[in-house]
Amino acid sequence: MYSAILFDLDGTLTDSAPGIMHGFEYAIKQMGKEIPGREQLRTFVGPPLEDSFGRVLGYSEDDTWKAIAIYRDYYNNMGGALENSVFPGIEELLSRLKQSGKKLAVATSKNEKPTGIVLEHFGLDKYFDVVAASNDTDRRTKADVIRYALEKLSVTDKSEVIMVGDRHHDISAAKETGVDSVGVLWGYGDRDELEDAGATYVVESKWEIMALATGDGFRLRQLKEEDDSILAAIIRDNLKKRNLDIPGTVYFDEGLDHLSSYYGRDNCRYFVLEDRGGNVVGGIGYETFAPMQDTAELQKLYLDDAAKGAGLGYVLISFIEDRMRDAGYKYSYLETHDNLETALHIYEKSGYIEIARPPEVGHGAMNRFYKKEL
Repeated sequence: MYSAILFDLDGTLTDSAPGIMHGFEYAIKQMGKEIPGREQLRTFVGPPLEDSFGRVLGYSEDDTWKAIAIYRDYYNNMGGALENSVFPGIEELLSRLKQSGKKLAVATSKNEKPTGIVLEHFGLDKYFDVVAASNDTDRRTKADVIRYALEKLSVTDKSEVIMVGDRHHDISAAKETGVDSVGVLWGYGDRDELEDAGATYVVESKWEIMALATGDGFRLRQLKEEDDSILAAIIRDNLKKRNLDIPGTVYFDEGLDHLSSYYGRDNCRYFVLEDRGGNVVGGIGYETFAPMQDTAELQKLYLDDAAKGAGLGYVLISFIEDRMRDAGYKYSYLETHDNLETALHIYEKSGYIEIARPPEVGHGAMNRFYKKEL
């Protein structure tokens, strides 16, 4: 479990590529140099400016600092910082982490002024105990920034700290400073880059970060055949304890013992939750709900008793909703039962609105129905 989480800014909290790329185009044009292609410009999102202009583009030291000054003028004073947007789910993640008592910090290679502009504009500043940004003196590298953040957070045990970022610079700097790292795949790096840099974890969803931070190392992954019997046992145990081991529930479905085959089709997915020891302790999935346009049905949210009470139900719901959005769905639908009181509470707290029983219901014993706009 981690008590302090450091977040990179560009490509991790916000999709800042448009403003950064336009800033580079503007600076390079003003310098009278040849503007590289969009693919190369995109690689400049995240790394220090000095590195991009100097090492990558080959500018002399004097030209590098001239170009940086022009870039910063565009970014800070001409609207570049606000050519930007917060990634979906980030604010909810930060809010949940804050509520759970975690210390949060921004640790970015971006200079202090634009960092402040972005965080304040999008209302993210309220979530952070410390904002650690780069400068041109004692915090010129990402490792310098992380050390500064740790100092300001008064961290004494680095094993309780994790650095979250989207590029190899974040991962390498975390290793250099002795903290664990999470490489995120919604930013500007890819899995190979992050794994080659030595990321402790590589995640697809914001909610895997929540699970890592609060659930003592819980991880989410796609369902495999070897998980089938374990997952079926968890589901049946939950239903039996709530007197739902009856016809019309999934308890008696023939396919319950072969869920990996069922969820291997194109219109559905299922993910299991593992504890630190690699044991499957729950899961959640979705499938296209044909009676409603642009709608996926949230399915089989179940946890082993040992994994309950840590807020992991919320993590699983937010995780699967991200997957639904990625697949192009606009709404999430679910069906449940009065006996599943804890689940009802979680669904309603997660923004699900109760609706009338649809004409087509998958399990006849279900008597509560909900829908949510994603």
